[in-house]
Amino acid sequence: MQAAAARLSSPREPVVLLLDHRSGVCVPVMRAARLSDALDTSLHVVLALPTRDERLFRAQVSYLVRLLEAVRPQGGHELEVVHGTAGDAGMAAARERDPRVVVVDAGVGTRDACRLVDELGVPVFVARDPRATGARIAVGDLLSRRPESGTADELLARARERDDDVVVVGHPPSSWLTRLTGDRTAERVVRRCARSVMVVPAPGG
Repeated sequence: MQAAAARLSSPREPVVLLLDHRSGVCVPVMRAARLSDALDTSLHVVLALPTRDERLFRAQVSYLVRLLEAVRPQGGHELEVVHGTAGDAGMAAARERDPRVVVVDAGVGTRDACRLVDELGVPVFVARDPRATGARIAVGDLLSRRPESGTADELLARARERDDDVVVVGHPPSSWLTRLTGDRTAERVVRRCARSVMVVPAPGG
């Protein structure tokens, strides 16, 4: 318990896992746990519920707690329940944690991954496949410029060591107008890719 408390009180930026009541749980939890282990930091899980009556979601919360204890028996994780959408209340909670990377379920990621990158300025990992499949790094629609992100480089290095499939795509800054009218490369990749996707902040221009 003391070791877990020490990790949670560490100034190192955590991995934040952002879920809502519609999210799949097992895949994103496993991916987030592996990333937090690889980066040697704590895991903070934010579950966004649409109502303050948490009794409606008691079974879901209980399952999530048990799963976290199973995948991170050493501790170093915590669960925060917020009320509202993952894209609003969930993102606000994530911002307060100053995350190193945000992990989202594919359902949340398809809607909000690029917006999260714009608002938080950190890589967003859209979790789909929980295990390695034997194919090294699959890179689709690559950046025109190398991302200025030490976190992305570190995660890629870890992925190579573990023989994981990861599609990495850069996302330059965008406004609400371009998000509304555009169909950017990163958004297409997140929407269409069958594998996990890491969207990293990229230089604009």
